[in-house]
Formats: sequence, structure tokens, C-alpha cells
Amino acid sequence: MSTEKQKSLVNALQNLLKKQLHSARHGNISTVEVLSAQSDAIVQQINREKILDLDEFKTHKKQLQKSYEDLSMALKVQKDDIAEKVSRIKKGKKTVKAYRKNI
Repeated sequence: MSTEKQKSLVNALQNLLKKQLHSARHGNISTVEVLSAQSDAIVQQINREKILDLDEFKTHKKQLQKSYEDLSMALKVQKDDIAEKVSRIKKGKKTVKAYRKNI
């Protein structure tokens, strides 16, 4: 595989990760899932070709790792936010049930 094709794959993955991060930060998890499926295909190809093991891609590898860390953190924040909302909903349901029993 040519170096240009390798760079193209790495750049495409980086762009998808940026889009995922943006979507995650805005709470659009369904878009993150769609982009994740696209990313997975590129990751598999990059891994098959061992592109990130090449010396000229060391910087790209670090950037991709950072992007994955940022994405993981953004998804964790969303997960925590959703868990908090679910907890509030459950408490609200309990309160409504208590009111029903007393009315």
C-alpha cells in the first residue's frame, strides 16, 4: 500500500474521531454509533497493514490515541449524565406512586 493511501486512511480515521467527539459532546449518541461503525472498518484496515507501527506514523499514532481518550471521556460524561437523569426519573416515579397511594 502506498504511503499516500496510508496517510489517507489515518486522516480519514482522525476526521471520523473528531466528528464522533463533536457528536458526543452535543449528546448525539446515535451519530456517534454510526460514525463508530465507519471508523471500525478503517481501524481494521490500518491494523491489517500495521500502518501505525511504521516510524513515519508515530505522531499520527499519538494523535489518534489522544482523540480516542477524548472521545472516551466525552462518552463517559454523557453516560454519567444519562445515569443521573434516569435516577431522577426513578425518584419522580416513586414520588408519583406515593402520591397516588395517598390520594
